[in-house]
Amino acid sequence: DASLLHQALLQADCPVSKVVVASCGTVSGTAFDNLIKLRSVCDQHGAWLHVDAAFGGYERLLSGAGGRTAGLELADSITLDCHKWMNVPYDAGVALVKRRELLQGSCWVDSPYFEGAGSEPDMMSLGIENSRRFRGFPVWMNIMCYGREGIREWVRKDVELARHLAEWCRSCPV
Repeated sequence: DASLLHQALLQADCPVSKVVVASCGTVSGTAFDNLIKLRSVCDQHGAWLHVDAAFGGYERLLSGAGGRTAGLELADSITLDCHKWMNVPYDAGVALVKRRELLQGSCWVDSPYFEGAGSEPDMMSLGIENSRRFRGFPVWMNIMCYGREGIREWVRKDVELARHLAEWCRSCPV
């Protein structure tokens, strides 16, 4: 409820920063927050809007910008879980931020043994793990092999199967 959020932000004792975390398709209940209203409230209070779109962000492939994810592009940061609908290993996730310099500043490790060749972007400073496997490769391969249409078809089929299962459950005697 945007009005409750407004009241909570008015009462918040945070002179420097405020963060609002919105849901874009929760896994257990598939709830979607009204991101357009939340953005408006965040703007009134100078709050950062983060959207957890780990599961529901893929809904945009089916309904476009006017669907349940309306306003997703207004977020300051978004997280997605690629393992949910892209058929990649469990730990493949994505963090999207509007202001890269803030992410880089918060993850920067000033150590001489981490210095690279000075290339842009400095990938070591865009995440909290300095030693990790190449999680982006399976994601990239799926996008290259199947494209938007192929991934959209996976999501569409899964939603259709979920509807059939729900209908079957409703028709079964208890």
